[in-house]
Amino acid sequence: MQSSRKWLIAVVIIVTIIACYILFGHGDQKPTTIFEPIVSHDGKQIVYGVDSDKGTVFMSFDLGARKCRQIYKTSESAGSAVFTSDDKRILFSVVEGSKKLFDFGKSQLYIMSADGGNAHRLITSDFSDDCPTIASNGQDVLFIRSGRKVTHSAGVDRWTDDDIYRTDFNGINAIPMTHRKYNDLAGLAIEADNRTLIYCDDRLVGNQRDQIYDLDMQTGVERRLTNGYRYSNEPVISRKSSKIAFISDQHDPFDYEVWCMGLDGKGARQVTQLNRNCSSPIFSPDGKSIVFNVEDGEIWRVNIDGTWPEQLPIFNRDCSSPSFLPDGKSIVFVVDDRELWRVNIDGTGLAKLPIT
Repeated sequence: MQSSRKWLIAVVIIVTIIACYILFGHGDQKPTTIFEPIVSHDGKQIVYGVDSDKGTVFMSFDLGARKCRQIYKTSESAGSAVFTSDDKRILFSVVEGSKKLFDFGKSQLYIMSADGGNAHRLITSDFSDDCPTIASNGQDVLFIRSGRKVTHSAGVDRWTDDDIYRTDFNGINAIPMTHRKYNDLAGLAIEADNRTLIYCDDRLVGNQRDQIYDLDMQTGVERRLTNGYRYSNEPVISRKSSKIAFISDQHDPFDYEVWCMGLDGKGARQVTQLNRNCSSPIFSPDGKSIVFNVEDGEIWRVNIDGTWPEQLPIFNRDCSSPSFLPDGKSIVFVVDDRELWRVNIDGTGLAKLPIT
């Protein structure tokens, strides 16, 4: 009797999940959201994604002409994009099969011209390829390849056994940079130079997860840069200041602040003292300041030495995904997941961009 009751409860749960998926996972139930605007290196173009139940659309906003147009559309979910160094092409990922129940889908890398033409797969593989970024030589692509699909006890499929790979803009000869089958490489792999990779991995070391590492690509020697830290994630680098900015709760558990250290991991110091959760740090083009998200939908800036912390901009709306314009004088960001705004780094010139 008890086993029959458990079986009945399991059936009810599964039917409820399927019903919710049918009712809320299709049609126009999901609101349209804007995500992660990127700015071309010449400062002329902003590309951003628009996500809905119908799929993802990439839009391009011309900052000079102040006009917006669609450059790519897919019925699947797409990830954030990145410009090549010459601004002629855009790399992005498409999660194929992401609309299936209990399946995260398989991510594949795509490339297209900056105007949306000639969009095609960069690589066709049996694995999940994601998080493309441009190598320091401007000619190659770094990405994370997940080599094994697993099914959790809840019946949800996901990909694991991550490694960092390198290929060219033709997608030929994808070469592994690591051979460690990481459980979860968190975020992008970054080249500090043409020899050193910096990345975050969530492997369990003692009682600590989410630590930042570097890898000498010539010798294959890996080094942990954040020894003794409780949690360290979201590393970004500035070649101008030779610094790594990252998020850590080293001084107070679950108080995630912005930290900064040298490319060798030395000289680490806490940059913010907000006692609020920070995330998604980015360096200014000159490497002298950091802009980041703060809980409750705020955007802040701070100098890398911790001086001049300031909320930017100040208004009671949900702000996220800041991105610098190349001159470093202003940023663009998303408001309420629906609008794009621009503001000068000194807080002046707050304006909504006419993207609709």
